[in-house]
Amino acid sequence: MLKIRSKYIIKQIFENISVKKNMQLVKYNKKLQNIIDLSLKGYKMYNQTEIELIPILSYKNEDRFINGNNKDKPYIHIYINNNKRKEFTCFRLENKTKITKIRIVLDIEFKSFKGLFKDCTCLKKINIIKCNRRDIIDMSEMFYGCKNLTNLEISNLKTDKVTDMSYMFSECSSLKNINLLNFNTSKVTNMQNMFEKCESITQLNLNNFNTSNVIYMNDMFFECSKLNSINIDNFNTSNVLNMSYLFNGCSSLEKLDIGNFDTSKVKDMSCMFENCKRLKELNLSNFKTSNVINMTKMFNNCFDLIKLDISKFDIKKNARIKYMLSNCNSNLRNKIKKQIGDINDNAFENEEKKDDSSEYHFNSLLFKYEPFNFMFEDDFIGYNED
Repeated sequence: MLKIRSKYIIKQIFENISVKKNMQLVKYNKKLQNIIDLSLKGYKMYNQTEIELIPILSYKNEDRFINGNNKDKPYIHIYINNNKRKEFTCFRLENKTKITKIRIVLDIEFKSFKGLFKDCTCLKKINIIKCNRRDIIDMSEMFYGCKNLTNLEISNLKTDKVTDMSYMFSECSSLKNINLLNFNTSKVTNMQNMFEKCESITQLNLNNFNTSNVIYMNDMFFECSKLNSINIDNFNTSNVLNMSYLFNGCSSLEKLDIGNFDTSKVKDMSCMFENCKRLKELNLSNFKTSNVINMTKMFNNCFDLIKLDISKFDIKKNARIKYMLSNCNSNLRNKIKKQIGDINDNAFENEEKKDDSSEYHFNSLLFKYEPFNFMFEDDFIGYNED
């Protein structure tokens, strides 16, 4: 069978053939494939991702470029207010041009969208209109720091091969909703800090997430301070090593169902529920902690927590447990002491504000490669005044 890279290329090849009855399938062979590949050289529609951007800022300095990508980075077709600009990797606008809409078409050979819109604080809407790429493996930091983003349409984003989603929506502090129902996360291994400081989100439905290959889940919902409802019933955490700071700062959560969590491989649970100030009860009866070496401040500042059973916790003698139940309800602390008679008293000490020596904040991933940043520099972008 003839192997062609995309349905769009198939259409390009056959759309002008009128006598289709004479068409026949050609048996695939490597030589023929090479000929086809050469004939399609430069045809990039199979690679393209089309994105619409709505900014809140306008260009004010005609001597500077909005995008300064070099020749080694993705080729970008840019449309401003529906008028096509030069098809170069950077573009110039006339002085005081008011931008209402930007459409970009990416012809990207890399298998990474890492940092695609990192720190684009000028954007209020991003709409992934079309994404033909199914081979992207890295979406880490993709929308990191888009602090003014209020509308994000990513239902067309293909995530089938993605292995890294760390920091993907981190610090999208104005974003109230994220529709992730089409996300395929079956190959993802890293979700650390994925929703970190998404301070306006009140609900997250992650019921469709396949987390069976995830290793790093630390800080995933760190300081999602308005989050009051989260569906993670189907989370498979059997391969997770790090859950530190997982729900830290989720100060609006009153209920949390994680009875399905498999923690048999987890090594770090430090600050996992710290500052969950409204959380009233936790079911951790299935938690296995035989491999955990750090539980520092695990329940610190859980003021309203009244129901907690950790009688089955296997706490190693060398495990770090300082401030584990610091600033918790006194009745709860007494119950825990009865549940685990030989637990070290420093687990119940109130946290000393100036003592950070016991805090262990694990950061596992070293990023090696960043394909490009589509950034708007503050020194030449200004707010609309009209």
